[in-house]
Amino acid sequence: MMIPAIRELEEKNDALHGRLTLLRKLQKAVLQLRDDAAAEAQREFVKQRAQIEAELHSERIHNSTLVEVTAVLRRLG
Repeated sequence: MMIPAIRELEEKNDALHGRLTLLRKLQKAVLQLRDDAAAEAQREFVKQRAQIEAELHSERIHNSTLVEVTAVLRRLG
């Protein structure tokens, strides 16, 4: 026959162990969500940066062409 106090302590220990296991699983899930969100944000940043760089390059080409046209018109004008 087991002493009631020991049985009660074992039950409390089991309950606490179950809670600890659940908390570890929750923490793992939260960390995974954080990592996934960070990776998605990084991908979006890279995508937007590439788009902005392409737009900037296009603007520079356009501006260069305008400078050349302006120079030609001044010489003719």
